[in-house]
Amino acid sequence: MLGEAVFHDDGHLHDLIAGRHANAVLNQVEFERGAEVLRSAPPMLRITISRTCNIANEVACAYCSWDWAKRMETDSPDQTPDFLMRLGRFFDDALAINDCSYGEPPLEKQFGRTVEMATEGGRVFEFTSNGQTLSAKNRAKLVGRPARVYVSVDAATSAGYKRYRDHRFDLIVENLTALAAEKGGRGVLPELIVSFIIMASNVAEIEPFVELMASVGVDRLCFRSLYLEDRMDVRRINHYGYKFDYDRECLNFAQLREIGPRCREAARRAGVDVTVEWDDFAVNNMPNAAGEPLCGEPWKTAYLLNRGLMPCCYGRDPIVKWSEINTENLASGIEAALNSTPMRDLRRDLASGRLGRYCEATTGCPIVRSLAAKGAQRATVGVELEPAE
Repeated sequence: MLGEAVFHDDGHLHDLIAGRHANAVLNQVEFERGAEVLRSAPPMLRITISRTCNIANEVACAYCSWDWAKRMETDSPDQTPDFLMRLGRFFDDALAINDCSYGEPPLEKQFGRTVEMATEGGRVFEFTSNGQTLSAKNRAKLVGRPARVYVSVDAATSAGYKRYRDHRFDLIVENLTALAAEKGGRGVLPELIVSFIIMASNVAEIEPFVELMASVGVDRLCFRSLYLEDRMDVRRINHYGYKFDYDRECLNFAQLREIGPRCREAARRAGVDVTVEWDDFAVNNMPNAAGEPLCGEPWKTAYLLNRGLMPCCYGRDPIVKWSEINTENLASGIEAALNSTPMRDLRRDLASGRLGRYCEATTGCPIVRSLAAKGAQRATVGVELEPAE
């Protein structure tokens, strides 16, 4: 693969890009060796820049663990542009930055500045939006930038959308259509990706959803799933007249594996690229060669979230809390946290080809679910688990 070649005479930019490359090479070596302590900075940085959401200000989405997330964020630092600069090499050397907010990033006053900083030197910035805040002003901050904009929709109609979120479905379609046109169509920056969380109540909408998003002109579709260990305070609610039962909406792994080919076929017919998360995450993160660790996340990605330092995107509890991190000297505090005893233990387990205690408890992880579905033997504290039915 050959990317775009851009010529320049900016010494700072040259040093920045060269530093990122050297760090990524070192990180790959450390991953392949299964190093417990990292000298490199994880090349993938995950942050949370927003604490507020326009939907949750009224009624939170039916499946959103909003109250739990807000409790977890108590006393955590605000991840402003100044905070990001204080991360030092953990920000500078990142090849990609992804916002993982329980919130709506375009609502932040410094959203434009964050986008500029995160995309410096051609670096990719990813964030998720409900699409309602992608106004003309916010779209202008993104056009031409190396960004990936994920918009969660989960339905093919206004009535279907209201079951989970609210009544603004038409506004979202309007904003998506405008952004697709303003950026110049498919394959032009920013990359526009629309997500669909598969649930029992929306399986029938897969094909109509794909057709609608293809007509809008999105670059990619991403199919995701609910998982049972979520931290919902209330699991059965009446959401705008729809009786939403979280547990009944969750599909098991076998059902998802059956639905995956259907999602891919619908996207193929519509001519849109697609990601099926429960299949693709495991494929992309499990070993590519003999001797590689079982998962690359604790080496390759730093999850510095408002909820604490997590070892992966499916983690629910922080492996290191902010109260345990030295935020006065933030860069050294982050380095110590990433090489703390729990992180070293996790890397040692994964490098040995087994899931550690934290992973065993993270049942929403596609790797954990895939291994269980295949009846793989998994060890935690010396106990072998029975093969999954």
